[in-house]
Amino acid sequence: MPLLSDQDRKALETRFKKDLKRDVNMTLYTVRNVGGLILPGRECPTCPQTEQFLTEVAAASRRLHLTVKDVFADVDDAREHGIERVPCITLHGEGEESDNLLFYGIPAGYEVLTLIEDIIAASKGTSTLQHSTRKALHRLETPVHLQVFVTPT
Repeated sequence: MPLLSDQDRKALETRFKKDLKRDVNMTLYTVRNVGGLILPGRECPTCPQTEQFLTEVAAASRRLHLTVKDVFADVDDAREHGIERVPCITLHGEGEESDNLLFYGIPAGYEVLTLIEDIIAASKGTSTLQHSTRKALHRLETPVHLQVFVTPT
């Protein structure tokens, strides 16, 4: 059963057709079940729904490309990209070397809009921050690790 309604899927198709400027690579780091077997310490109750949701989102545009990686099967890759938890979605626009955006957790509720806006921003290769903010950030001399937390309350 699809997670996106026909109306939501059509709205995404329209939005992506209008706003995606270049291809976007999405990578989902997840834990995959093997025949329904879940090993202790490797539980991820939201991973299957996250994969289904991203598959449906990726189907809304030919500019979106989804790769799914199991963190236990691709340990070196997950470590190289700094993946600390699952599910984790990384995004980067075509031609970019690295995934500069990591989205942890299932995109549900208000987080769906956040993820869609992140996909569009990755496709444009620009930020919606004010010019003065971008200018100040450009002057930073050391890397900054920024985390934004969203809670349903």
